[in-house]
Amino acid sequence: MVNGSEPEPWHCLPLVEASTYGLELVYPYQTEAHIINDNGEVRLEWDWAREPGGVVSPREISLFATKPVRFYSFVTSVDLQTPPGYVLQTQPHPRYYLEDSETVPLPLSAHVQSEWWPASLFVVFKIPPRGHRHIFRKDEPFVKVLAVPQRLTFDAVEMSYEEQFARNELDKAIVAAKPYVAKNIWHNPRGTDFDDHYKMLSHAFARDGIAGVQQTLREANEEARRLIPPGLAVPQYLELAERYQREQKFELAKEVYFHIRDLEPRNSEAAMGLGIVAGALGLQELSLKMMVQAVELQPRSAAYRASLGEALRNAGRLADAESAFRSSLQLNPQNPTALNSLGQVVAAQGRAQEAATFFEAARNLAANSPSGGSAP
Repeated sequence: MVNGSEPEPWHCLPLVEASTYGLELVYPYQTEAHIINDNGEVRLEWDWAREPGGVVSPREISLFATKPVRFYSFVTSVDLQTPPGYVLQTQPHPRYYLEDSETVPLPLSAHVQSEWWPASLFVVFKIPPRGHRHIFRKDEPFVKVLAVPQRLTFDAVEMSYEEQFARNELDKAIVAAKPYVAKNIWHNPRGTDFDDHYKMLSHAFARDGIAGVQQTLREANEEARRLIPPGLAVPQYLELAERYQREQKFELAKEVYFHIRDLEPRNSEAAMGLGIVAGALGLQELSLKMMVQAVELQPRSAAYRASLGEALRNAGRLADAESAFRSSLQLNPQNPTALNSLGQVVAAQGRAQEAATFFEAARNLAANSPSGGSAP
């Protein structure tokens, strides 16, 4: 869970908790079993007689004798007895939802009254889609099993106005405070935030109940108001973002720039600042998107076009970077840094002689500049 990582289901605490809840049964045999749907013709490929020890027979896995075949069964080697008043509930194993291979078996949900039925668990599966196969491999899980109450009824009761209001207020408080509740914040390549605020609030609830959640949110809100004071003017927020940027507190700078964009969606300084911060966080896609937007908002800014050129160069888009630097120099031909960068981009494209002219021009400009300076 670092910047540039794509989010995965196991990054999400609710999915992890659900996926590790209950029991999983694993395929115990050495010999693989394949259930194949060949354009509607379903067959079982399983050389059960080759299983070491002779511990299996044709009855363990079999196709339902229906036309067309829609299901198959697996008589497991496991006998599970539930406590009184409970039944076994079979469910698809979580890996069914995570794998793209279409080879993971899909069991039907069923309630088995194993408290009084002393037999190995019998699991029914849906056949694979046309052109696909299900595969049972040694030690791979194939079904999830829960023990659930045999009888359970629910009555849906409408919340009172007070309950609805309290939950809505809590929801808004969580959304506002989550960057300051989280201990780990990261972004996918497109700049979308992911964090562990749910996990932190879950710990607070386990420790102190709803009061713990509310206290955590109050503390986070106080921290947010300290770090990004409300009610400032946009120029003041820009100064604050630039200060955090200089201090390399890029997450805070990003939050301030986003706040400015909420106040002034077409603020070019916020767009460019966000682009620079995103680049520092390694978020190239977001960086380029924001810098392009800044250039669109201020097309006569040579500095914005030069910054865009640097971002494009870092992304390996040399031809686009060259175009950005050239357009910057059309607006401000007296920029030795932009000339030098243009030379580097041209040289990286194999045009060394042309690049040398830009390097020479950059050196001359730097040498004649009132502030001095140098360029290679």
